[in-house]
Amino acid sequence: MRLTKLRGRGVLVPGGFVVTATHCIKWDPRGGMALGDHFLEPIETNSGAHFRLKPYFADPISDIAVLGEPDNQELPEDADAFEQWREHTDPIPLAVVSLDAGYNLPVHVFAYKDEWIRATLEWYGMPGALPNGRILMKAKRPIVGGTSGSPVVDHGGRLVGVVSQAGGAVSQPTYDGPMPIARLALPAWVIAQIDAATKKSGRGRLRHSQESAPIALKRLRANKAI
Repeated sequence: MRLTKLRGRGVLVPGGFVVTATHCIKWDPRGGMALGDHFLEPIETNSGAHFRLKPYFADPISDIAVLGEPDNQELPEDADAFEQWREHTDPIPLAVVSLDAGYNLPVHVFAYKDEWIRATLEWYGMPGALPNGRILMKAKRPIVGGTSGSPVVDHGGRLVGVVSQAGGAVSQPTYDGPMPIARLALPAWVIAQIDAATKKSGRGRLRHSQESAPIALKRLRANKAI
Protein backbone atom coordinates (compact mmCIF):
# COMPACT_ATOMS: atom_id res chain seq x y z
CA MET A 1 0.00 0.00 0.00
CA ARG A 2 1.07 3.58 -0.59
CA LEU A 3 0.94 6.56 1.75
CA THR A 4 0.24 9.18 -0.86
CA LYS A 5 1.00 12.33 1.17
CA LEU A 6 4.75 11.72 1.61
CA ARG A 7 5.00 8.85 -0.89
CA GLY A 8 5.88 6.15 1.61
CA ARG A 9 4.63 2.62 1.97
CA GLY A 10 3.06 0.49 4.66
CA VAL A 11 1.98 -3.05 5.51
CA LEU A 12 -1.14 -4.45 7.17
CA VAL A 13 -0.54 -6.59 10.27
CA PRO A 14 -3.05 -8.47 12.47
CA GLY A 15 -5.15 -6.35 14.80
CA GLY A 16 -6.10 -3.79 12.17
CA PHE A 17 -2.80 -1.91 12.22
CA VAL A 18 -0.70 -0.59 9.37
CA VAL A 19 3.04 -0.43 10.10
CA THR A 20 5.22 2.10 8.29
CA ALA A 21 8.23 4.36 8.88
CA THR A 22 7.70 7.45 11.02
CA HIS A 23 9.28 9.75 8.47
CA CYS A 24 6.58 8.65 5.98
CA ILE A 25 3.74 10.26 7.96
CA LYS A 26 2.71 13.71 9.12
CA TRP A 27 2.59 14.10 12.89
CA ASP A 28 3.26 16.64 15.66
CA PRO A 29 6.01 15.95 18.24
CA ARG A 30 5.00 18.91 20.42
CA GLY A 31 2.17 17.15 22.26
CA GLY A 32 -0.80 18.43 20.30
CA MET A 33 -1.84 14.94 19.23
CA ALA A 34 -2.35 13.96 22.88
CA LEU A 35 -4.80 16.85 23.18
CA GLY A 36 -6.84 15.82 20.17
CA ASP A 37 -5.06 17.33 17.18
CA HIS A 38 -5.85 15.23 14.12
CA PHE A 39 -3.40 14.00 11.51
CA LEU A 40 -4.78 11.76 8.77
CA GLU A 41 -2.81 9.73 6.24
CA PRO A 42 -4.37 9.15 2.80
CA ILE A 43 -3.87 5.52 1.76
CA GLU A 44 -4.04 3.91 -1.68
CA THR A 45 -3.95 0.11 -1.71
CA ASN A 46 -2.78 -2.18 -4.48
CA SER A 47 -6.38 -3.27 -4.97
CA GLY A 48 -7.44 0.34 -5.63
CA ALA A 49 -9.10 1.12 -2.29
CA HIS A 50 -8.74 4.62 -0.85
CA PHE A 51 -9.20 5.72 2.76
CA ARG A 52 -7.52 7.74 5.50
CA LEU A 53 -5.95 6.34 8.67
CA LYS A 54 -4.82 8.05 11.85
CA PRO A 55 -1.48 7.60 13.67
CA TYR A 56 -1.67 5.40 16.76
CA PHE A 57 2.06 5.41 17.53
CA ALA A 58 5.18 7.08 16.15
CA ASP A 59 8.82 6.66 17.21
CA PRO A 60 11.14 9.07 15.38
CA ILE A 61 14.29 7.43 16.78
CA SER A 62 13.60 3.87 15.67
CA ASP A 63 11.64 5.30 12.71
CA ILE A 64 8.59 3.09 13.00
CA ALA A 65 4.93 4.11 13.19
CA VAL A 66 1.51 2.50 13.48
CA LEU A 67 -1.64 3.68 11.71
CA GLY A 68 -5.16 2.50 12.37
CA GLU A 69 -8.84 3.08 11.78
CA PRO A 70 -10.11 6.62 12.43
CA ASP A 71 -13.13 7.34 14.62
CA ASN A 72 -16.12 5.84 12.83
CA GLN A 73 -18.37 8.59 14.18
CA GLU A 74 -16.22 11.43 12.84
CA LEU A 75 -15.03 9.75 9.64
CA PRO A 76 -17.49 6.95 8.85
CA GLU A 77 -16.62 6.71 5.15
CA ASP A 78 -12.90 6.21 5.84
CA ALA A 79 -13.58 3.77 8.67
CA ASP A 80 -16.01 1.72 6.55
CA ALA A 81 -13.66 1.67 3.53
CA PHE A 82 -10.79 0.47 5.71
CA GLU A 83 -12.92 -2.27 7.30
CA GLN A 84 -14.14 -3.48 3.91
CA TRP A 85 -10.59 -3.65 2.61
CA ARG A 86 -9.41 -5.52 5.72
CA GLU A 87 -12.13 -8.15 5.27
CA HIS A 88 -10.60 -9.17 1.94
CA THR A 89 -6.92 -8.84 2.92
CA ASP A 90 -4.68 -11.26 4.78
CA PRO A 91 -2.48 -9.38 7.28
CA ILE A 92 1.18 -10.31 7.67
CA PRO A 93 2.08 -11.75 11.10
CA LEU A 94 5.16 -10.58 12.99
CA ALA A 95 8.35 -12.60 13.07
CA VAL A 96 9.92 -13.62 16.36
CA VAL A 97 13.52 -12.44 16.14
CA SER A 98 16.26 -13.48 18.57
CA LEU A 99 19.18 -11.09 18.49
CA ASP A 100 22.69 -11.26 19.90
CA ALA A 101 26.06 -9.92 18.89
CA GLY A 102 27.12 -11.37 15.56
CA TYR A 103 23.60 -12.51 14.73
CA ASN A 104 22.72 -12.62 11.02
CA LEU A 105 19.23 -13.09 9.61
CA PRO A 106 18.48 -13.50 5.89
CA VAL A 107 15.49 -11.36 4.89
CA HIS A 108 13.69 -10.04 1.81
CA VAL A 109 12.79 -6.40 1.11
CA PHE A 110 9.68 -5.49 -0.89
CA ALA A 111 11.18 -2.86 -3.18
CA TYR A 112 9.73 0.16 -4.92
CA LYS A 113 8.99 -1.68 -8.19
CA ASP A 114 7.11 -4.49 -6.39
CA GLU A 115 10.04 -6.88 -6.46
CA TRP A 116 11.90 -8.69 -3.69
CA ILE A 117 15.52 -7.84 -2.83
CA ARG A 118 17.59 -10.22 -0.72
CA ALA A 119 19.25 -8.75 2.34
CA THR A 120 20.84 -9.70 5.67
CA LEU A 121 20.25 -8.20 9.10
CA GLU A 122 23.33 -7.91 11.32
CA TRP A 123 23.46 -6.79 14.93
CA TYR A 124 26.68 -5.56 16.47
CA GLY A 125 27.47 -5.02 20.14
CA MET A 126 28.77 -6.67 23.28
CA PRO A 127 27.66 -10.30 23.76
CA GLY A 128 24.62 -10.43 26.02
CA ALA A 129 23.89 -6.71 25.68
CA LEU A 130 20.25 -5.70 25.26
CA PRO A 131 19.47 -4.79 21.64
CA ASN A 132 17.66 -1.57 20.79
CA GLY A 133 14.90 -1.20 18.23
CA ARG A 134 17.18 -0.91 15.20
CA ILE A 135 19.51 -3.21 13.31
CA LEU A 136 21.83 -2.92 10.33
CA MET A 137 20.46 -4.19 7.03
CA LYS A 138 22.74 -5.09 4.15
CA ALA A 139 20.93 -5.55 0.85
CA LYS A 140 22.24 -7.24 -2.26
CA ARG A 141 20.98 -4.39 -4.44
CA PRO A 142 20.32 -0.66 -3.94
CA ILE A 143 17.12 0.38 -2.17
CA VAL A 144 15.98 3.49 -3.98
CA GLY A 145 13.79 6.35 -2.78
CA GLY A 146 10.10 5.56 -2.47
CA THR A 147 10.72 2.27 -0.65
CA SER A 148 10.53 3.70 2.89
CA GLY A 149 7.94 1.90 4.98
CA SER A 150 8.00 -1.21 2.78
CA PRO A 151 7.99 -4.58 4.59
CA VAL A 152 11.12 -6.57 5.37
CA VAL A 153 10.18 -10.23 5.86
CA ASP A 154 11.91 -13.47 6.80
CA HIS A 155 11.95 -16.64 4.68
CA GLY A 156 8.50 -17.59 5.98
CA GLY A 157 6.92 -14.31 4.93
CA ARG A 158 6.64 -12.93 8.49
CA LEU A 159 7.23 -9.24 9.08
CA VAL A 160 10.60 -8.42 10.65
CA GLY A 161 10.46 -4.64 10.17
CA VAL A 162 10.13 -1.89 7.59
CA VAL A 163 12.55 0.02 5.41
CA SER A 164 13.78 3.11 7.22
CA GLN A 165 16.40 4.70 4.99
CA ALA A 166 16.24 4.55 1.23
CA GLY A 167 17.41 6.80 -1.54
CA GLY A 168 20.52 4.90 -2.54
CA ALA A 169 21.79 5.52 -6.05
CA VAL A 170 20.83 2.93 -8.62
CA SER A 171 24.51 2.82 -9.64
CA GLN A 172 25.46 1.51 -6.18
CA PRO A 173 25.76 -2.29 -6.22
CA THR A 174 24.55 -2.83 -2.62
CA TYR A 175 22.86 -1.04 0.28
CA ASP A 176 23.79 -0.68 3.96
CA GLY A 177 21.51 1.11 6.43
CA PRO A 178 19.63 0.78 9.73
CA MET A 179 16.04 -0.40 10.02
CA PRO A 180 13.61 -0.91 12.92
CA ILE A 181 12.77 -4.37 14.27
CA ALA A 182 9.00 -4.43 14.74
CA ARG A 183 8.92 -6.65 17.83
CA LEU A 184 11.53 -4.55 19.61
CA ALA A 185 10.51 -1.06 18.51
CA LEU A 186 6.71 -1.24 18.73
CA PRO A 187 5.03 -0.63 22.13
CA ALA A 188 3.86 -3.57 24.23
CA TRP A 189 0.15 -2.76 23.79
CA VAL A 190 0.47 -2.90 20.00
CA ILE A 191 2.42 -6.17 20.11
CA ALA A 192 -0.19 -7.68 22.47
CA GLN A 193 -3.05 -6.79 20.10
CA ILE A 194 -1.15 -8.08 17.07
CA ASP A 195 -0.36 -11.40 18.77
CA ALA A 196 -3.91 -11.80 20.08
CA ALA A 197 -5.37 -11.18 16.62
CA THR A 198 -2.87 -13.60 15.05
CA LYS A 199 -3.80 -16.33 17.52
CA LYS A 200 -7.53 -15.71 17.14
CA SER A 201 -7.39 -15.85 13.35
CA GLY A 202 -5.72 -19.25 13.33
CA ARG A 203 -3.44 -17.99 10.58
CA GLY A 204 0.21 -17.35 10.52
CA ARG A 205 2.99 -19.22 12.08
CA LEU A 206 2.37 -22.88 11.28
CA ARG A 207 1.23 -22.21 7.72
CA HIS A 208 3.99 -19.71 7.06
CA SER A 209 6.73 -21.88 8.55
CA GLN A 210 5.81 -24.80 6.29
CA GLU A 211 6.34 -22.77 3.13
CA SER A 212 9.64 -22.39 1.35
CA ALA A 213 10.96 -18.86 0.82
CA PRO A 214 10.02 -18.68 -2.91
CA ILE A 215 6.45 -19.84 -2.19
CA ALA A 216 6.03 -17.46 0.74
CA LEU A 217 7.32 -14.48 -1.26
CA LYS A 218 5.12 -15.33 -4.24
CA ARG A 219 2.10 -15.42 -1.94
CA LEU A 220 3.02 -12.10 -0.35
CA ARG A 221 3.51 -10.45 -3.72
CA ALA A 222 -0.09 -11.32 -4.58
CA ASN A 223 -1.25 -10.22 -1.14
CA LYS A 224 -2.93 -6.82 -0.98
CA ALA A 225 -1.59 -6.22 2.56
CA ILE A 226 1.57 -4.70 1.09
